[in-house]
Amino acid sequence: MLTFVAEDRVWLTSVADALAGTATARCVVEDAGPGGARVSLPRLNPSATRLAWTSVTGGNTVALRGGSREVWVTELDGGRPQQLTHWADRNTATCGWLSDTEVLARSGYGRAADRRAWMFAVPVAGPPREVPCGPAAELAVRADGAQLVGTMTVFEPVYWKRYRGGCAGKIWYSPDGKTFEPVLRSLGGNLTNPVWAGSRMAFLSDHEGVGALYSAEIDGSGLRRHGDLGEFYARNATSDGNHVVYEQSGRLFLLAPGSDQPVRLRIRLADAGRNRLPRTWSGSTAAGFALDPAGRHLVAEVRGTLHLLPAEGGEPRPVFAVPGARARLPVVTEDATTVVCVSDQGGEEGIDVLAQDGSPARRLAHGELGRARELVVAPDGRTAAVATDVRLLTVDLASGALTELVRTDQAHGPCSGLAFSPGSDLLAWAQPTVSKGGGRSRIRLARLADGQVADVTRGRFQDASPAFTTDGRYLAFLSGSTLDPTGPNLNGQLQQAGFVPGVRPHLVPLDGRAPSPFDASYGGWLEDAPSASETVTADLENLPERVVPFPVEAGTYESLVAIEGGVAWLDRPSHGVLGEATRHAPGPPPMPRLVGYRIADGSRPTLLEKAVGPYAVAANGGRLAYRAGGAVHVKPLGDDGTELVADLGAIQVETDPAAEWGQMFDESWRLVRDRYWRADVDGVDWPSIGARYRKVLDRIGCSHDLFDVIMEMHGELSVSHVGVFFIGGQGRPAPPPGYLGADLAPTAGD
Repeated sequence: MLTFVAEDRVWLTSVADALAGTATARCVVEDAGPGGARVSLPRLNPSATRLAWTSVTGGNTVALRGGSREVWVTELDGGRPQQLTHWADRNTATCGWLSDTEVLARSGYGRAADRRAWMFAVPVAGPPREVPCGPAAELAVRADGAQLVGTMTVFEPVYWKRYRGGCAGKIWYSPDGKTFEPVLRSLGGNLTNPVWAGSRMAFLSDHEGVGALYSAEIDGSGLRRHGDLGEFYARNATSDGNHVVYEQSGRLFLLAPGSDQPVRLRIRLADAGRNRLPRTWSGSTAAGFALDPAGRHLVAEVRGTLHLLPAEGGEPRPVFAVPGARARLPVVTEDATTVVCVSDQGGEEGIDVLAQDGSPARRLAHGELGRARELVVAPDGRTAAVATDVRLLTVDLASGALTELVRTDQAHGPCSGLAFSPGSDLLAWAQPTVSKGGGRSRIRLARLADGQVADVTRGRFQDASPAFTTDGRYLAFLSGSTLDPTGPNLNGQLQQAGFVPGVRPHLVPLDGRAPSPFDASYGGWLEDAPSASETVTADLENLPERVVPFPVEAGTYESLVAIEGGVAWLDRPSHGVLGEATRHAPGPPPMPRLVGYRIADGSRPTLLEKAVGPYAVAANGGRLAYRAGGAVHVKPLGDDGTELVADLGAIQVETDPAAEWGQMFDESWRLVRDRYWRADVDGVDWPSIGARYRKVLDRIGCSHDLFDVIMEMHGELSVSHVGVFFIGGQGRPAPPPGYLGADLAPTAGD
């Protein structure tokens, strides 16, 4: 019998039927466990009466990604699945069976470092016991007691191909399980999955450049490769002591005793393809939304589609719904007459202009942008600005002509916080001045008529979130330039030494003659200041000298926006990592608030008491929209008007999973092409690699298969820190497991 995982389920079939090409596998584990845990590494006991596997809760099936892994078992003649371990360890894996009643598993349970694992015998009934073979990733025990131990990195070699570092897999042999000696030390490569094939040992290695199945005598003599070196690595070799089975690009192969050439196993699933069936999604899962300038309509992004929805509710209207393409970064123009977005329709990202009068969509600059990070549209609807990984561009929405304003160092990161002035003649943004994570950026301002770019700040601090006031007179932004140290307390203790939160809103009058709108103690300008009725003419000279802070205390502020008569920002309460400062305090913990500042009178209204989700302010500054569950609430910021509620659940999207998988694959491939740290991708023929792995997509049966294919494609780069990190529910990474701080074991009589 043969067991394997496909389409997130465990299957069982006859080896003889698979060799004959007549096998139809039946599903034996439909429900992988509580919480939607997924299955991996199924293993049959010697009598094929029980099946053990590893459940993976959160993250993907790559070791040390996501949540905990546990060993489960079930009787093949019926019965409910039983959880055998409660280790909460991310390195747990089923490795086989030591007998009909004892599962062989590895885990870092009880150890300080979860990047190393030890072998355990896990009885179907009873506590686990450690197998005394030292740190190991794999263990194969022959009937006479001889053992093969595999030590390797925590990642499967296919995810880091041709790795030759100190953590490369090695194989050790012991005739009795007591004394181990390394074998094939001079072979090189990454040696993994040692198993018994009769009296010979079989294993996987990539010492010839591609992972393949090999076998040799225990002393290393008689080395043979089984099968040709192909385009894909051989993976996940297992054995019953004589037959060896492995996987290669989603296909199974068997090496029979006495044979040198593996044979492909042809298996049909009894209930295949259900994960490829169309699926309907509710708009309550929307990735984001955007308001029109008046705050009367919003556009929601759901699974790469866009839908226009009246703020007061009503029937949503699809704006972009192209199978196999993704739209994102939507912007709604005046009166919701046009939606502008970034899409990858046709295989490369560009700008789509989607008119709502029924006229055909216009596609601009596709294949000319690279990876778009932000998109904004000028109030007059004629010009868009796009921040990519390394460029800041303006796009003429009539002709599609591109103008590059600035180019950034890729190591510094992209421009952010793009904002047009109310007159559509100026563009402001934040531009990093040091490498990512350095925390310094400057505010810059461009006059679009002549392309002149000026610095508003000098880039010595972290300046962000530029926004023009709705009257066009000022440019406001946030700056972390307030450095107020705290020293030791009266007892000389240093635990409070550091700096108080130092972000404060600032502004600069755009007219060089204009005074500060605040108290004179904050600085002043020429007495011949323009009147409020005069047209604002931007003076780009000496902008840093004209910057003044708002007369408010510094804090942990972010995401400044313009509102009618002033600005608003998110005020996050300061707290420690552990939350000890508020432990046992009555009432709920402090929540982030959206607070406003009215320039005319200095009032500071609280606009949103609990700003825990996405929010947006209409371009005219009069309406605030915020996400609350499956709805978007739109409230006026003045005294008049009622709060409107748009139900995102009214949006229903039917998707084709296979088309989505293709789009995800292509986007992942483009990200490496556009963002890899070297422009030549280390000499790898990345287009050919992409074409090679894209043809495998026809074989995948679930989203986790897609992640695996992308991970294997990334493995062709032969570097670390490149891959897929599965995002769990609610858009958050799966948390690492927690521990009780105590080991529990049953006492006698329990």
